[in-house]
Order: sequence, then C-alpha cells, then structure tokens
Amino acid sequence: MHRLSALHYLLLLLATAATLTCGRAAPPAGLADSELDDLFQLVKTSVVEGTAETPVFFPRGMVIRDRLLYVTDSMGHTLTVFGLDDGTIYQMGGEGAGPGEFRMPGSLSIGKDGHIYVHDTGNSRVEILSQTGDLISLVPLSQRPLHVIPLDRDANKRLLLIGLRACEPRVNCRVTEVDMDGRILRQYAPQRERVKIMAFAAALDPDGKVYLANKLDDAIQVVGVDGNELLEIDVTSPATIPFDDGQPDDVPPDPYVISQHLREDTYTLIDSIHVVDDLILVQFRVANPPELHSEYILNAFSKEDYARQYTIGIPGRLLVDQDHYYFVTHDETSDYGRFVVHQYSMLPYEGARP
Repeated sequence: MHRLSALHYLLLLLATAATLTCGRAAPPAGLADSELDDLFQLVKTSVVEGTAETPVFFPRGMVIRDRLLYVTDSMGHTLTVFGLDDGTIYQMGGEGAGPGEFRMPGSLSIGKDGHIYVHDTGNSRVEILSQTGDLISLVPLSQRPLHVIPLDRDANKRLLLIGLRACEPRVNCRVTEVDMDGRILRQYAPQRERVKIMAFAAALDPDGKVYLANKLDDAIQVVGVDGNELLEIDVTSPATIPFDDGQPDDVPPDPYVISQHLREDTYTLIDSIHVVDDLILVQFRVANPPELHSEYILNAFSKEDYARQYTIGIPGRLLVDQDHYYFVTHDETSDYGRFVVHQYSMLPYEGARP
C-alpha cells in the first residue's frame, strides 16, 4: 500500500540531488518536546465576536497589528477589524467589483507603511487600504496567487505573489514579483514537488529572503534576494502520522483522496511560517487530532544553523506582532463568528536564544 511518507522519501532524494548546488540543513533528531508555559508567558486573553450586522462566516486571512485583529471573510466578502481591548467592530467591503468591495477576499498582510493589503481573489486584484479603511490603490493581477506579500526591500514598492501554477520541475513558477501596476518584473523559485495542487505556506524575513513550503512537503525552500535558492530546511514534524491512501506503491499519491480522508484520519500539514528575530517558526495543523491533543503544533528552528529548537502544542493559530505572540481560535459554533485570542510574550529560552 502506498503511504504518503513514501512521497516524503522521494522528495528527500530529489532534494539530495538538487543540493549539488545548494545545501539542505537538517535538524538533529531526538529533541524532547517543550511545554507552552516553559517558553511563553500569558499576557491577556480576549474574546471578540461578530454581530448580526457584522458577521464573519468563513475567515481566511488573519493578521494582528497594535491589538487590532483583521479578518477577511471569503463568504461574506468583507474585511472585519476587531478591537481586542474594547471589543469594537468595524467592517468594510461587501460583494462587488467596485472600489472598496470584494469577491472572496483571501490572504491579508500589513506592510511596513501600515497599509492593509487584501488579496481580492474573485476580482483578480489587490486592494490597498489605510488602517481606517480608506482605499489607497488597486493593483490588477494577471494570475490568482494564494498569498500576496508587500515587498519593502527598497524605495520601489512591489508585491510578491506566492502561488501555484501547473509547471514542470525546475520551472521558475512559485514566486512572481510585480510592480504596483501589476506588471510582472520577474519570476523565480523552482517547482520541484510531485504534488503540485496543494496550497503553499510562505513568509518574508527582514533581509528580503523568502521562505516557501508546500503544505504536504517536509522542507522549507529558502530563496535569496537574487531569486536563487539558498538551501532547504528539513522541518519534518515529530507529530507527522503517515497516511495510507490505499494506492499501490508505483501510483503517485492523489491529493484529492488525501483531502477526503482528512476527516477520518489524523495528518499533519504545514499551516504557516513566521520569521521572528533569530527563529523560523513553522506551524503545523493536525487534522482531527486525538483527544487532549493540540490541533496546532509549533516547531522553532534557528536561523543560524537551522537546528530545531523546540516543539510545542499551541492553543490556536499563530499570529505575530512585534514582541508578542497571539494564538487565535475560531469558534465555528458561533452564529456570527467568535474568536478567542491568547496573547503571550516570549520568555528567555536558553535553547533558542544566545
């Protein structure tokens, strides 16, 4: 029977062949898991909830800035801002193609300029808004990426479109850099995985390096400012459970079959990447976790040598703002969208900090 782990082994072999020109950093094995309270200190827990007038049906993009929680709703076609301190709610958008309207908004980012970048998926554009919701500009897109990240590498503003296109191995298709008029400037980051239809996780660090991962992969591809791959980081999660898709060994895994079984079997997927100070934080999400098992797992790797620093279960989806870490849980039983937000600060950790 074909196990998904066999795919991982094949990817490792492919990565090994590719490392003739770029190395792959692997974490040491056998590190003990840590506890959340060993690394983080709880600062505050906030609960915010939509209303009949400002509901959130299907949250997609989330970001926190200055204790404001921004959430895109792909079914309600809105961007909602929750005040974590006073419970205020401000909602903008609505279904449409006009300025300030959305169709299935997806990824969400806040740039160094403080502007809000909303990927307006259904309208094939990026809407750039002020923090008060005023429209600043619209950037048309010739493709539909999965993530849009503002690039403030120099004085010329650009957008990184992290997406997935059907392409052959080693074709530069994973990252497209566009100007603020939507013109393509360059494309880079080769596609190497056999599984090509699963979403990517992506992050950008202050040095301009891009971190990419296929959600079914076990490595993060690090791409430099010049667009060349620097190395791969082995981020195999200790919690990964091999998945049997019922296919013979010589049949490639079918991601559709895998997705259908996620409701029945437990499997661990890369959910997001964050680069914070000297750490690379890789969040995994466990489908149908066993009882008393965390749905989210956080693995931290050193930016210096890419060794694993710790593995912990965390109480929600990780968002980072300055020196604070927010773990956000969406209560799907709420009629209008309810979010529990735990704010933590990082404690000094000898294994992760010099």
